[in-house]
Amino acid sequence: MQQQLNEMAIRFFCYFDQKFRGVDNRFMKQDRHIDGLYSLIDSYAKQLEMKEQENLAGNARVARLEAWVEQLVGQSGARLELHD
Repeated sequence: MQQQLNEMAIRFFCYFDQKFRGVDNRFMKQDRHIDGLYSLIDSYAKQLEMKEQENLAGNARVARLEAWVEQLVGQSGARLELHD
């Protein structure tokens, strides 16, 4: 009788060990998938930050050029007209 209980216990533990390994493997697969998503989001955030910096630099250049044009127009007395 004890032998049968031992064999049942061994089968029981082997069965659950196999099931838990399957669950662990699925969790590890999900972790890798989530890590990939975080990497992708981080990459997009960095690209967005770079574009924002480029836009800020471009805006500063445009503002500087506008100031120079206004200064030159003011000193020369020329009239600027906007034509469509």
